[in-house]
Amino acid sequence: MNEFELIERYFVRANQSDNIRIGIGDDAAVLSVEKGKELVVATDTLVEGIHFSREQAASSLGHKTLAVNLSDLAAMSANPSWVTLNLVLPPDLHEQWVGEFARGFLGLADRFKVALVGGDTSCGPLSMTATVGGWVTKGQASSRSGACAGDTIYVSGTLGDAALGLDLARRGEISFRDRNNIFLKKLMWPEPRILLGDKLRSVATSIIDISDGLMADLDHILSQSGDLGGLLYEDKIPINVAALQSYSRRDCTKFALSGGDDYELCFTVPPEKGNLFETLIEEVDTNVTAIGIIDSNPGIRVFDLNDRRVDISKMGYLHNW
Repeated sequence: MNEFELIERYFVRANQSDNIRIGIGDDAAVLSVEKGKELVVATDTLVEGIHFSREQAASSLGHKTLAVNLSDLAAMSANPSWVTLNLVLPPDLHEQWVGEFARGFLGLADRFKVALVGGDTSCGPLSMTATVGGWVTKGQASSRSGACAGDTIYVSGTLGDAALGLDLARRGEISFRDRNNIFLKKLMWPEPRILLGDKLRSVATSIIDISDGLMADLDHILSQSGDLGGLLYEDKIPINVAALQSYSRRDCTKFALSGGDDYELCFTVPPEKGNLFETLIEEVDTNVTAIGIIDSNPGIRVFDLNDRRVDISKMGYLHNW
């Protein structure tokens, strides 16, 4: 099957957005820009052996290729609209794999009404690059650079699940294709927090999606907000109860701080917006947890339940396929 037949069979579909004048199948896409809106664009590449294993189900890889990009839009409080997809496919890859990949990719696209407007395919080592675009009211995009001393630090969901799932799979205790495992589901089928990001627009001083682990991504907020510091409480960091049945609390903390691939949101809220935040968060079906506070002492410090400082010097980003 040649490139054009592959695209026609698995990826061409009717446009799903009124602002797409010309979509997939032409030399380029043509999009209408609504007055008073700004375009928010994000892109990510996944490479076999670095970001995923061929053992992973193709449908989950399709889902994740789009999900990690949508997570970036969530952190900017943008509403997704369109996506382009570039696939580099090795010659030994079966057509069935492409069909399963498309099913996972387009399944998530349908949920968030994201239209595939273009892309490319070529032959080589397996990788995929998605570029997503979304809209936000002019001047209303969130960023990672507005935190202030005194803000409360929050995270969504539970942290460390994806890294724990990867650890279990690498040790052969579970299969990469086990979609029923709660940890692998978080690793393979991350859920973009689009609605949460939208609600946070009016209350959060900074937002970032957690892709490289809480510690690394919170550090981006701190450094880009003026060399601030973060004080975290170990017992407040949300850990999946099931994780504590197989790992110690400290190991779970390590996974949460540096495991990566959570694709939850970390954000900061000032005290004066606390009541409004509590009201808005009731409209979102996602748990959020206060885990610490922003202060003026540069760096991240973690304290345990007994107010003893936790050594985080060896808790760098540890996700490695």
